[in-house]
Amino acid sequence: MATTDNGFEHPRASERLEQPLPPTTRGMWLPLVAVIVVLGVLAVAPIVVGVHVRRLRTVISDIIDPARLRATDLSAALSEEMLAIGTRVGTAGAPQDPLYQTSLSDEHGDALALDSLLRYSDADAVERFAQYREASSRWHDDVNAMSRSTSSLAEGAAARDDGVAALAAVRRLSNVLEQFRISAREQVRGAERIDVLLPVAIVPLALLACVLVVRAGRRTVAIAVRAERDRRALAVAMDQKSAFMRGISHDLQNPLGAAAGHVELILDGLVKPEDQRDSLLRVRRLITTSAETVASLISLARSETGIIELDPTAIDLCALARAAVDDHSLVARRKQQRIAFTGVSECHAIGDAARARHIVDNVLSNSSKYTPAGGAIRVVVAQRRRNDRAWSTVTVQDSGPGIPAEWRERVFEEFERVPGSRDLAPGNGIGLAVSRRVARIMGGDLTLETSPAIPADGPPLGGAAFTLWLASADVTDGI
Repeated sequence: MATTDNGFEHPRASERLEQPLPPTTRGMWLPLVAVIVVLGVLAVAPIVVGVHVRRLRTVISDIIDPARLRATDLSAALSEEMLAIGTRVGTAGAPQDPLYQTSLSDEHGDALALDSLLRYSDADAVERFAQYREASSRWHDDVNAMSRSTSSLAEGAAARDDGVAALAAVRRLSNVLEQFRISAREQVRGAERIDVLLPVAIVPLALLACVLVVRAGRRTVAIAVRAERDRRALAVAMDQKSAFMRGISHDLQNPLGAAAGHVELILDGLVKPEDQRDSLLRVRRLITTSAETVASLISLARSETGIIELDPTAIDLCALARAAVDDHSLVARRKQQRIAFTGVSECHAIGDAARARHIVDNVLSNSSKYTPAGGAIRVVVAQRRRNDRAWSTVTVQDSGPGIPAEWRERVFEEFERVPGSRDLAPGNGIGLAVSRRVARIMGGDLTLETSPAIPADGPPLGGAAFTLWLASADVTDGI
């Protein structure tokens, strides 16, 4: 159902679907993308965390721990050197002391190993090692100077200071390596915590993604069902169009063929002069019927595109309906039908007078077609209120067979006719569709009412009751 600006709920005649298809299905990919991302994280995260942990443990086991051990050995070698030199201060043979030479050899070996290991360490450790190199060089220069001359106690004290400085640099290097080791172990523990907590955090996302996938699947199924329903409706519509075209061809071919036959008979001289007038009248009637069919098709096409020229003015609905009743009264008398008009004293509406008259004529013509001989037609003009708005209405009631409940909206669709109605009256099922669309373009509507709550003379007629709704133009509605 669709609601227009005038407040009426209008079923769409050309739409068989309950709801239109979604404009886009991009949202259906989001759950799938979420699942792929979650699965990717679950697959990649352990690998990344594992590689990071292994790298840190390799750094600890292959670099930091060996470097710390070498730094400890280096500190011990320096301490032994200082002990050996301290016992020989003031003697020329101090550097040749066996203990000193052994410790010196150990120091060189430890220094070379540290130099190789610290290339993969941080900048702070490299800086501390450089400080050791500088202090150690001064220490060994002092010792070599002592070997060339008998050193004084003052020179021996200076050498010990340089040795202490080198030893202090090595200790600072050990402290830096220890801090580096602690930091690496903290990173390992943090990575292990992430490895444990990440699945815990991802599992709810995975469950949510699964729910979204299920919902997307249901939505896909719903869209597929809707698309299949639309396809079937389109197939039905195409069949209806084909049937309509066959009917139109038949409805145009028969009267035009008959008219051509009368003309040929006249041209061949097979019709007596006194009978030619009747033949020409039949030809005119047949051509008029064909022209009305073509006009209905043109009106249908224009109403579908909305290209209808309107001249909105204030319409006197009472005068318009009374004139329509007068014009149809002769046809009603020929069919032995009673036609009556009932209306308020004044009833004005906003709309196109010619279009409104065409709608009333169309509804009256339909009522006359389906009302049996001896039946009645009643035309009622009234002011009514609906959806908090004032309306001026024209209702045409008849005593015909009526319209079943399941067809009360379908009769306003083009090419739709109640089963069996073709036996009662010819037609293509276009008039009501065009009339409703034109009424809506004017801002009103054309409806089929089951129990019209309007003033009327006499008992209910029991047939169909079509009502044309147009916006009221009266300042005082009196409702």
